[in-house]
Amino acid sequence: MTTIVEPLGNIIHSTWLAEEERLQKVECIFDKEVMSSINIQIIYLNTHDYIDKITCSTQSLTLSDNGAVLEKEKLLKLIQTYKIDNKNTKYKLLDIFLCNFDVSPSSISLFSTSSNDIENAKTYIKTVSSIDDLFIPASVFMFHDVNTLYFIYQEYEIVKNNIPLKSILKSDVKSINGEQPKKRATKKVRISIKDNTQYPPTNKRKTRRRRH
Repeated sequence: MTTIVEPLGNIIHSTWLAEEERLQKVECIFDKEVMSSINIQIIYLNTHDYIDKITCSTQSLTLSDNGAVLEKEKLLKLIQTYKIDNKNTKYKLLDIFLCNFDVSPSSISLFSTSSNDIENAKTYIKTVSSIDDLFIPASVFMFHDVNTLYFIYQEYEIVKNNIPLKSILKSDVKSINGEQPKKRATKKVRISIKDNTQYPPTNKRKTRRRRH
């Protein structure tokens, strides 16, 4: 029985294979690399602070010494692009965060065994200003797919049909021709306290006896 061994490169995608080979040699390769692009996640929170939806994208970066730059003009354009503002729903920017694991190559082994998520969040997650250029330091290649720029948008309520309420005790209803409606005549009733009987009021006229 003849067994044909197919080359590994024909079975596994070459990009994945090259990545795995780099990971095997990570202890020997400690150079940080500048990212040419970064992942973006746009998170929309509703009025109850629950996540409505998440949109994912990527953004190209400008290479510089020891890192990459996202110019403030591009940052402002992204903010405007992902803002939702229509007659039914409105979201405004709440925060921007950069998650960039620019771990020192000599500290990778220690970082991989660390379980202090709170301390890691303080170290590698930063608030981003929307009025300045964003500098993204170089990082080891294994973190490039994890590094992400987060845009957080918050929904706010829309006031619809802001019509003032009128008291039901006072009616200003007009007739079709614009005239005030006539007041409805009411009949007065007097109650006798002695025998608890009711009778309509009588108008007694005083008459003078004519003298002859």
